[in-house]
Amino acid sequence: MPPYKLKLKKGSHVMILRNIHNPLMMNGTRAIIVALYDHLIEAKISTGEYKNETILLPRIKFKTD
Repeated sequence: MPPYKLKLKKGSHVMILRNIHNPLMMNGTRAIIVALYDHLIEAKISTGEYKNETILLPRIKFKTD
């Protein structure tokens, strides 16, 4: 599936691919989507030391060449 057709929905498992300025949101952190908003994704961490912590991920648009 091409990246521009990626559809997210509640309950989907995701992996954070970039370090975001927060110790909870590091590269490789796995989470489950709880809610989707226009500019935010609410998720719950599913593994590791911070399991079951709620995080808010900004929707980031990636530029391609």
